[in-house]
Amino acid sequence: MKRACFAAIALVLACLPVRAEMNVSEGEFATLQAVMQSHIDQNLVDGALLHLDEKTGKVRALYPAKAHPMIMALGQYYYLCSDFRDQDGKKVMVNFYAAKDHDHYVIFHTDFEANEELEHLVEKNGKLASN
Repeated sequence: MKRACFAAIALVLACLPVRAEMNVSEGEFATLQAVMQSHIDQNLVDGALLHLDEKTGKVRALYPAKAHPMIMALGQYYYLCSDFRDQDGKKVMVNFYAAKDHDHYVIFHTDFEANEELEHLVEKNGKLASN
């Protein structure tokens, strides 16, 4: 189910007529970073972002790591990512998708560990910007 959902999102984003690129102002970039950080902070449980592995049914605790958020505009939507670490110290990329709703941004989807479709989308369509 999760793969199907992600595949649908990736397909929609890949078909957008606007080329994915870093075309947000510095102020908008800072705002999106703050929105992502606020979203992360609001969803931490004992300092960890919890991820349910739908295949195994196990919950994995992911801890925020080095902050180097990346943002890529995808038409009217935004792709943001940040690094986390699991309990064993393994790096896990967490991807967030945001949309503007009137005068604020909303995180509408979170994906754990980029897969090949997302990596291809980023390589094909975008210039990533990081702070």
